[in-house]
Amino acid sequence: MKLRLFAFSAMVALFGFTSCEDDSTQDDLSPVVLLDGTGDNIANDKEVTVGTTLNFLVSGSENEVSGKNLRNIKVQRVYDNDVIVVLDSNISGSSFGPFSIEADAQDSTGVEKWSFVLTDKDDVEGIRSLEITTVAEVVPFTEAEGQFYHFDGADKGSFDLVAGVELSRDAENDDVRDMKNTDVGGETFTGSWESTNGTEFKEAPFGYSYATANNNNTALAYNSLIPGSTSISNPAAGDVYIAKLRGGNSYAAIKIVTVDKTIGSGENKGKITFTFKR
Repeated sequence: MKLRLFAFSAMVALFGFTSCEDDSTQDDLSPVVLLDGTGDNIANDKEVTVGTTLNFLVSGSENEVSGKNLRNIKVQRVYDNDVIVVLDSNISGSSFGPFSIEADAQDSTGVEKWSFVLTDKDDVEGIRSLEITTVAEVVPFTEAEGQFYHFDGADKGSFDLVAGVELSRDAENDDVRDMKNTDVGGETFTGSWESTNGTEFKEAPFGYSYATANNNNTALAYNSLIPGSTSISNPAAGDVYIAKLRGGNSYAAIKIVTVDKTIGSGENKGKITFTFKR
């Protein structure tokens, strides 16, 4: 997929000098491409978020052994089998640059290959290549506290993870009822819940950290496991769950704090508390 070249300047400064040959030998007689990695400039493989500005500072010189003057510098980027020529310029002399190239990274995730090809007057090429891996922008989570009570008790027995509020028994809340207690009247409170709006849950996998949870790593963890469920049974303090909210592309991390079967109003007591990030 082609992307627009954001901007680049290619003011090639030519510097003539006389290369000196000595007794040293080398098998590689290719001209030398140099990428300056200082500041924001890229000189090696790099991972960036989509849409990031890419900066390159390019220079080059003839091979010291061959002493062959330069003829052409070509820069291209390849993504999804689509080749984009960024620069194709004839040059002369023994060295050039530095010149700068500024471009936008891809706006989708994937790996793009950049090639910097320097050719001398005998058509010998020196090539410098690197890969730019674009990843999704990290969406940070914010943390809040949540709770709900026994659904057949006198207190609110369900929770909206998006708005961050407890919900009453009213049927009109079903579209936003991400966590509804499933304990029935007369039974001991377990804290179990289900959703009525398509939100699905999974127990967090080994290696997943609630402390560093964000939308990206939570989505990755969720999608690496077996299919989710709209219900969770018998949660316990310290358990961590991940949720895919309402069938969309938003996720949440939930950490159980307490499950107490003695708190609440009326005959059917019970309360669960948790923190959650989304």
